[in-house]
Amino acid sequence: MEDGKDNLIVLENKNYRTLNVFALGREKCEPMHAYSYENHDFYLIHYVIYGCGTFVKNGESQKVSMGKMFVIKPGNIYSYYADADNPWEYMWFICNGEIASMADDLPDVMTADGEIFMEMLRAKDFKTMRTEY
Repeated sequence: MEDGKDNLIVLENKNYRTLNVFALGREKCEPMHAYSYENHDFYLIHYVIYGCGTFVKNGESQKVSMGKMFVIKPGNIYSYYADADNPWEYMWFICNGEIASMADDLPDVMTADGEIFMEMLRAKDFKTMRTEY
């Protein structure tokens, strides 16, 4: 993952009741690279490592830059895309559970400490206990 290319760590979905993280990764996007979500039942949290892009929720857009995170929550329509001149690189994870649902009370975009996000990527180093890590 050190090269910043597309990376995916799929974890065993153990259906933990409190916090269940079942995939995470890191992606360095091409200019204007986009994703969209609707009718989903999970939380998808991104932390921007470098660059910037645009986050769109129900048609309203916000610029998001390095050091910020954005949260995709169940029940809304989302899209996001990398900036044309300074495309972002971000770390992301997908989760659900009681603790994850606390994100409903958070703003969609906020400043965050990226250290914990980057630490999560170390899960790739474990052959056993990857999901628990």
